[in-house]
Amino acid sequence: EGGPDLSVPSYFGVEPPPLPPAWTDKVRPQLQKKTKRYGLKRYPKKAGKARREWRALTAAGQHKPPPPGEQEGDMMLTLTCKDVLEPERMAEALFAQLSAGGGGAAAAAA
Repeated sequence: EGGPDLSVPSYFGVEPPPLPPAWTDKVRPQLQKKTKRYGLKRYPKKAGKARREWRALTAAGQHKPPPPGEQEGDMMLTLTCKDVLEPERMAEALFAQLSAGGGGAAAAAA
């Protein structure tokens, strides 16, 4: 979905990996210190603006690689299932779990 990376030529017949999909520009994975689990957090205003500018440059291949922290987050989000990011499907899964008796604070926090 992200399209080919035009900023890097192919070497020895191997194409560079594709750009991260556009839906990864909205949220970032962040490790929660208390629970030691990853959660999704929206981009801050400044970082979101920089990401939108970077995305605009990708169409012409004039962009530079994203910073290492963003590369790791992009990979994590790209490899996860996109269905998890859809609120409707997540709400349905939580409702099914709560109505099946797996309720409580643990199910609501998941």
